[in-house]
Amino acid sequence: MKFKIIINYKSVRECYMAINPMIRKILYGFIGTSLAMSIVFYCFHQIVFSAAFFLFIFAIIIENQFIMRHDTKMMMDKIEDLTHTNELWGEIVFEESALKVIPYGNTESEYSMEYSRFKDFYILKHYCVFGDKRKIEKGLTQETIIIDKTVLTEADMHSLISLIHEKMPQVKVHEKERKNN
Repeated sequence: MKFKIIINYKSVRECYMAINPMIRKILYGFIGTSLAMSIVFYCFHQIVFSAAFFLFIFAIIIENQFIMRHDTKMMMDKIEDLTHTNELWGEIVFEESALKVIPYGNTESEYSMEYSRFKDFYILKHYCVFGDKRKIEKGLTQETIIIDKTVLTEADMHSLISLIHEKMPQVKVHEKERKNN
């Protein structure tokens, strides 16, 4: 059974943007309050206070959008770095409540690891799993999952390997150190 692990860019972005509704509600609350306060200040001829309050809220909105775009770009860069030099087998799917690695041709042999949807960027650092075709050609089987130790803590790696052994006992797990370029 081959694993072709594909980072689903759309799923990662959707997972990250899942916090948007909450942020939007807060921002809409700020905007509504700022407009109301601006009108009140304006009615009492406090134009300076009105403008300052509105500009303050506008700055918060702009900063929030900038931070979200920056964090999303960091995630995408991390994914590209991890996948650039490897031909990958299997599929990694980022969902709202779990990270799943699904081997092609055997969707029942999947494992999930719970995580907070607010920490998905760190999931990329902690749970990136991939198969390296060159290593497979050098003697490892096509059922081997290669784990990059440089993006895993020891505890995370132990949990991940335990899950793989439990859910996919036919799969061999190989740990590798990433060479610095």
